[in-house]
Amino acid sequence: MTEKTNDPYAEIDKAFFADGYRLAASNLDDKLAKNSLLMHLNTQYSVIDSLLDAFQHKVVASGARIDCRLGCSWCCHQQVLVMPAEMLLIVDFIEKNFDKETKGAILRRAVDKDENVKKLSPEKVLLAKIPCPLLRDGSCSVYQVRPMACRIYLSSNVDSCFQEFHHPEKPDIFPELFDFPLHAGRMLNGGLIHYLKEKGISIYENRLEKILRLLLTEPDKGTKWLMGEEDFSDGYEQVEDIVRLREKP
Repeated sequence: MTEKTNDPYAEIDKAFFADGYRLAASNLDDKLAKNSLLMHLNTQYSVIDSLLDAFQHKVVASGARIDCRLGCSWCCHQQVLVMPAEMLLIVDFIEKNFDKETKGAILRRAVDKDENVKKLSPEKVLLAKIPCPLLRDGSCSVYQVRPMACRIYLSSNVDSCFQEFHHPEKPDIFPELFDFPLHAGRMLNGGLIHYLKEKGISIYENRLEKILRLLLTEPDKGTKWLMGEEDFSDGYEQVEDIVRLREKP
């Protein structure tokens, strides 16, 4: 007898998790070379972007709206958690597209945010509004390779984002986000994480600025991660508490 659930996303979550795992299994080999992993992430992002394009058309056709626009960066001041794989892609993009001065500025911003945030309690982290080190002139400087967490953060009401930015301490004020993109993207990433775990690769997520800082100052850490010699787990207790507080009803 099949157990019934009240979770309306239970079946959707299973489907996207399976899709994420199958996509990883078909694109990646046992050696997990850096180039194949970066190509896989680009493919996975293309999948979610196509899905979100269709979703946005459906939303607009229903008479609703999506308020996310170029230059709107209220959400770019909160804490973003990422997989090391996602940061490898971002750092690869930075190395190929930015000059020395720009790379230095990104690193300085990453160091500043990391130093500020790592001192905070998890509760204070969720209240802090510190710009992402990749934010430049109100826009994401690595938009093409932005992590999954940023791609699936779609708001139906920009005023709700504005209010949350200015009043993060008020639990009854929060961005009015669409649920479907959040579930789809997280589960696709979940499938990849499960595949990497099976291959003996660390699946720890961590703060974007922390991994960015490490990879920009010690590029060999990415290679060591793929070889199972680095896990980016420093400060993970703080990350676990951040996740727990975010999921708290």
